[in-house]
Amino acid sequence: MSFTNIKNLENIGLQKICIDSSGTNKEHVYVCDAERNVLRFDKKSLLSDEKPTIIEIPDATTSSITWYGENICFGYRKVDFIMGSEQQMIGRAKNGNFDEAEISGPLEFQMDVTAVDANEENVVGGSSDYAVKCISLKDADAELKTRSLEAEVLCVKLDPRNEFIAVSTVDGIVTIIDIESFSIVHTITNAFPKFETIDVSKPRIEMSWSKNGNWLFVPSKDCIKSYGRNGWQAAGSYWLKDRVSTTFSVSAVSACGKYLAGSTMDNHVAVWDCSDLELLSDNQFKRNAPGVTIITSIEFSPFSQNQLIIADSNRGICVLNTSGGDTDGFSTDKLDQGVTANESDDDDDSIILNRTALKKDSLFNDEAMDDEDEETRLSSDIGAIKRQYNFENQDIGGLEEFGFKVGEPEDVRLDMKQENTVDPMLAMYAEPPAPRKILIPERFVCNSSPVDPNATQRFLKYNRAGIVRSYVNEANKVSTIDIEFHDKNIHGDIHIDNFDLEYELADIALKVVALASLESRRKEKDLDKLNDEIEDLETDADVKEKKGTSVLHVIPIQAFDSQRWSMTLPRGDGCVDVLCSSSQVVVLTKKRNIRIFTIGGIQRQIFTHSSPILTAACFENRVAIASVSGSEFYEQKKTPQWKFEVVEYSLDQKSWYKESRTNGTTGAVTRMDIPVETGEQLDWLSYSNQGKLAIMDSACNVHVLSAPGLWVPVFQGSSILRNPSDGIFPIVMTTKEFRYIYCRGSKYPIVNGVNAPTTTEWKVPFCQPESVRTEMEHNLFLNELSLADAILERNEDRSSDETKKLTATIVKLFALLTKTNSDGQAAEVAALVSSGSSKTIQSLCNYASKCKKVALAEKVAEIGRQMTEVDDDRKAVEEIRPTKRIALAPRKLRKAPSPLEEEEDRDEEGNDDNREDISSRYNSNLDISISSQPVQPLERLAKNPFAKGTEKSFGIESTSSTQASMSIFDQLETVSTDQRKRTRENEPAAISSNPTARKQAKLKFGSSVTPSDEQKVIKPKQVSEKLHKSNEKENGVGSQNDVEEPRNKSVSPYEMWLAETKSNLQFEYEGEEADFSKYCIQTFRALSKDQKEEWKAKAIAVAQN
Repeated sequence: MSFTNIKNLENIGLQKICIDSSGTNKEHVYVCDAERNVLRFDKKSLLSDEKPTIIEIPDATTSSITWYGENICFGYRKVDFIMGSEQQMIGRAKNGNFDEAEISGPLEFQMDVTAVDANEENVVGGSSDYAVKCISLKDADAELKTRSLEAEVLCVKLDPRNEFIAVSTVDGIVTIIDIESFSIVHTITNAFPKFETIDVSKPRIEMSWSKNGNWLFVPSKDCIKSYGRNGWQAAGSYWLKDRVSTTFSVSAVSACGKYLAGSTMDNHVAVWDCSDLELLSDNQFKRNAPGVTIITSIEFSPFSQNQLIIADSNRGICVLNTSGGDTDGFSTDKLDQGVTANESDDDDDSIILNRTALKKDSLFNDEAMDDEDEETRLSSDIGAIKRQYNFENQDIGGLEEFGFKVGEPEDVRLDMKQENTVDPMLAMYAEPPAPRKILIPERFVCNSSPVDPNATQRFLKYNRAGIVRSYVNEANKVSTIDIEFHDKNIHGDIHIDNFDLEYELADIALKVVALASLESRRKEKDLDKLNDEIEDLETDADVKEKKGTSVLHVIPIQAFDSQRWSMTLPRGDGCVDVLCSSSQVVVLTKKRNIRIFTIGGIQRQIFTHSSPILTAACFENRVAIASVSGSEFYEQKKTPQWKFEVVEYSLDQKSWYKESRTNGTTGAVTRMDIPVETGEQLDWLSYSNQGKLAIMDSACNVHVLSAPGLWVPVFQGSSILRNPSDGIFPIVMTTKEFRYIYCRGSKYPIVNGVNAPTTTEWKVPFCQPESVRTEMEHNLFLNELSLADAILERNEDRSSDETKKLTATIVKLFALLTKTNSDGQAAEVAALVSSGSSKTIQSLCNYASKCKKVALAEKVAEIGRQMTEVDDDRKAVEEIRPTKRIALAPRKLRKAPSPLEEEEDRDEEGNDDNREDISSRYNSNLDISISSQPVQPLERLAKNPFAKGTEKSFGIESTSSTQASMSIFDQLETVSTDQRKRTRENEPAAISSNPTARKQAKLKFGSSVTPSDEQKVIKPKQVSEKLHKSNEKENGVGSQNDVEEPRNKSVSPYEMWLAETKSNLQFEYEGEEADFSKYCIQTFRALSKDQKEEWKAKAIAVAQN
């Protein structure tokens, strides 16, 4: 065997040879490169000095081409510079017409086309976006079939019987796909060594089928493997001599089907007998031209049965001739192994002479026989003889391979070298390439299995309400839908015959079940044919709108007059998803329209979504639609990433039209961004049972939209996945739980398997989750989220409950931090107490004092004072009254008789201001008729218990000075409760000398006495006397007996016990404030008899003293 002269192609890189697989055209060969050229060779241009026909494709080709009959299909890139878009397509040139206007694009991909194959009926292609697509060449309305794989596609080959497609990918896997259903029939793993990406330095893995389709030949490590059609098991291997270690890249089968050819990465070209696996020849292809030379494509020549066409990555193409003269082309004798293109001698002249001799031999053995007048033409045309022996055109000779430039002076070569030098500045500021076209993620339906035409069972919907299953048995022509509610009390199971209806979409809620079918071209053709026949009979009838084939079927469950109803959607606007809730049915269509129906079947609204619909969810009167926002972007990975957003429509059936976009609002539309992990996609969108949006990405990370608008991570599925092939199928999100199905070996549950849902509580990824403190911090965060939800819902009862839970968590965390000597963090936690919770602040102060944390108690007291000052300012603003009402209120109150006024009349040192002020403070007990008048807010009776008493000079008297008091936290800062009691007993003179302290001792902050008890104990006359005596003491009038009078009062054992233990009880109590007195009484009754006797003795002793 020998190689002919190597002819130069247009560009370096990957080259792909194609011949007419149908065998109709035996006059041409096409070669496609990775730039923009398709070269058409005939026999003369391939074997002689004639140049091939160069076909320039607009923009760029991708070194992928195939030819069958009149159809030539090739991969190319189409750029629209005006729109700034780029399309990756498979072009179809009929009858070799490559005019841009005549090239059609049957298939379109997101990334570069890497492989293409065609036969009489179909064309199939693969690309770098892992997708394989197939479409019919005969039926223009045929459905596009798509299958996504796990890696870049290297090669696609159609079965000669048109039943299967063999696909090789860079991960070392060969996938067998059924053409009819386009489902994966079998996967051959480890068929060849895997690698990262497609490149010249990597094997091409060009597979081939035997002529009858019984065997699939796959280039692999050290050999070419054959796989049988029955079972797809390895049946044999084709080795080189002595089983040389190498990597095979390309394979080809002869037109007769008898021979198999293959090439390796180190440029061995071998030929075997297909039937007996015998090696017929093994040749080493070598070139001395600069650059990397690797064989990228081989094909059996259509011009002669004993020739192989070889193309390499270094712009070379040549023909391998056989030296035998057998009719079949290849001699079965053992030929010399290792014949090379420059084997005989290293001398260049010897090489040229050898090639000339070989070419001459080939001429008389093959070419001379093709034409009867060939000898006559050679004898009469000396130019033909020179061209035949390669003497006319010196540039076509073999000297160019070795660096010679025939007929070119040295200075000219130097000038050309300088001209070819690239300016680095021009390279730096070169025009950027055109943008690449990337398709957005495909649309999907949440809580359902993916649509698979080959699947016999699938979940149409699996959510919190129930399950909708679909069963198909095409052999028996049986198709059913089973509807099952989780709660059997709602409704029993429903079974529907689905053979003719073909429902493929469903949703289930507690009050309704919705089913929908997709548009069917087959049904549309049948309807059009029927309508045409009717129109032929009715010549005068008006032209009617064509009826659609997408049908919506609704089954009301808990509704008045629950009758099933159906609705046919317009043609071209078929259903792509159906949703239902307790009040509405939502249909999403192909034209991005959103159609709203009531449960009874009334059409309420229709509007259009502004972007492609990715998936959707529904809850009551709200519809959430997820879409892609903006264009793709890239980070560290090469895969494109997307920014997802969700648009929520609030459509109250009674008042949706009242929502206005004025005053800066968005009306019924709300937009929110969706968080996904780097490089991941959106996999799930749903509402919780409380109406909170929840999403999950492809990394199984679940987020919940909180009331403040923050996406909170509540579940990390990657931490529980045992294997990379396992998946999580989400079902529902509850108040603080997430329910899902763990799928082993797949992303979706098996319909006929045992699917046990798993329920897990929300787990926010806090640091150091094993710590007790982290657990409390976690609970504090969740309590705040729950309170935020209650505030958003404006539910006062729930807000009160959540506030108590939050306060209890804060108290527990404060106690833990105080015990662990984390005073600064404890103060930060104390500052989290909500405004108005003064008792909680008091409890925290008491606990800090009990733990001997003086600085912490002072800090908490300061926090309490700041909190009450803010509350006072807020209430002061709320209690501002109109001027007229202020003037009318005192006149109304002066007419009412009051025992306080009588006491003040007998008081010679009283003044009118005090009388008016005191009468206004107790007016609620004086005049019943005032309830019939408009009530206006008056002065507050209670002053700030946390405010410090202001310093006043002796002899100055005012209403404010009478009300001034010391803060409860100032008392805690000075002395404890027990010490204060002992001080009052042992040092009465000191107390009496300080009227402010005496009044503070009387002040009961957070008293457990009920309002009814206060009315029994405190009478207006007694209050007047106390206030009168207090005023006398402040003016220097009074005696020691006035100060000691309260101590002569008898004290009950319960009051003695309560005074000593009240602070601890308040710290332990977690209920409502109104029930605190009951809690104290129950606790006192639970004391032992001895303890009660002890407190009784203490009370008697105090009364006697």
